[in-house]
Amino acid sequence: MPILNAENSVVESSAQLGTYVEVNGEVEFVEVESVKPGDEVVCQSLYTNTSDRAVSDLTPYIEIPQGTTVRLEEISPAPAFVSIAGELEAWPLSEERAEEVKPADIEGLKWKIKTLAPEQVVSINLGLTVNAQ
Repeated sequence: MPILNAENSVVESSAQLGTYVEVNGEVEFVEVESVKPGDEVVCQSLYTNTSDRAVSDLTPYIEIPQGTTVRLEEISPAPAFVSIAGELEAWPLSEERAEEVKPADIEGLKWKIKTLAPEQVVSINLGLTVNAQ
């Protein structure tokens, strides 16, 4: 489950695991009920402002589920920070650091949402590969 900073009871968060498929010429997110090693899935986290006023400075943190590896090319929007060995580092990583870090080293990702307007929904998507057991 995504972690949201703050005492923001007006912001609801939810997460689901699925994949994108084409249905009648349109791309839709479809939840998956089970996964197996080698499957490529998307963790979609939604943040909804349920109030009638803007909420500012949200910092959602999503932990990479155990048994999966993040696909760096399939993260949207880009995070502000990445957690490696328990430490937050600015994203994107420096070129030198990026060569050292493997996707399996990433424990979590953190975003900065400057403002979430009333009733606005922000979607964060992470591509994940299910690891072999």
